[in-house]
Amino acid sequence: MDDPAATFIDQTTQNHPPTIYSTGSLRLDIALGVGGVPGGTIIEINAPEAGGKTTLAYHLISEAQKTGSACAFIDSDRAFEAGFARQCGVQIEQLYFSQPAHAEQAFDIIETLVSSGAFALVALDSLNSLVSWHELTNPISEPTSRSAVDALEIEPELLGRSLRRLSGILPHTDTAVIFTSRTDRRMSTIYHQLAAHPARLALKLNASVHIRLSHQSNLVLNGQVTGERFRVRVIKNKFAPCLQPIDFDIIHHQGIDKTGEVVDLGVHCQLIQQKSTGIYFREERLGRTASEAIRFLNQNIIVRNNIEKAIRQLLISESHPAAT
Repeated sequence: MDDPAATFIDQTTQNHPPTIYSTGSLRLDIALGVGGVPGGTIIEINAPEAGGKTTLAYHLISEAQKTGSACAFIDSDRAFEAGFARQCGVQIEQLYFSQPAHAEQAFDIIETLVSSGAFALVALDSLNSLVSWHELTNPISEPTSRSAVDALEIEPELLGRSLRRLSGILPHTDTAVIFTSRTDRRMSTIYHQLAAHPARLALKLNASVHIRLSHQSNLVLNGQVTGERFRVRVIKNKFAPCLQPIDFDIIHHQGIDKTGEVVDLGVHCQLIQQKSTGIYFREERLGRTASEAIRFLNQNIIVRNNIEKAIRQLLISESHPAAT
């Protein structure tokens, strides 16, 4: 006899597939297997200092806003740059923004926003900057008893309890919750100690997708550094197999170079062809060189979107309900 609960869950999943929010990088969308990050999930983004995690969060918000959805940015780092966020495509006037005073307030805000069901994406940048109310009100002259391992994160019990509450709410919403956190070399030396403290593993256990970024090289044009190249690894993915690492470029005053990815992948898929008279997409001439093609597509977004759509149809699996 079939389990009625299992039947109900299966029907609910089929009738209401999660919304997919693009990351702003076509290569990363393909690596995630379903075309982006699904709603109703927790996403963890790790990177070293100045490692591109905030830029990726900006692009996630920008792509979600393009669908007409509301988004929120919780800035615990006190490092929000409105100008750069605009350059990444974020509509500042339509963005809910908050700078919580302590960790408890940050998690209360996230829980309230997710419970409302009115937000497509909520991003917290970052976990490392959160301080509990107890530590905030503790006299500065009073010594702390936290160990070196504890100092790397907020109180693990607080994080574990907050994520458990969120995990109970998210299945009933289509909200994606993004947590960014900083990684450094010390993490590899102390990671084995985390096994004795399960609460510290709360985010890794509750996150459906775990993305890690690392700096690869600088992009130089005419002797000037114009951007940076990052290596991206999908460490955990509940929706598709974790594929090989991919690279994407972040251009200064622009953000992720999505147009460059479209051209490269279009050539790889033979959708963009080099002919004697120039570079073509079907009957559309994009220019004589790759740089001219990128410039043309930046000025003709409709053509770029058509190429991107064709690439997605070829490279993103349609077997998963969220990808269709």
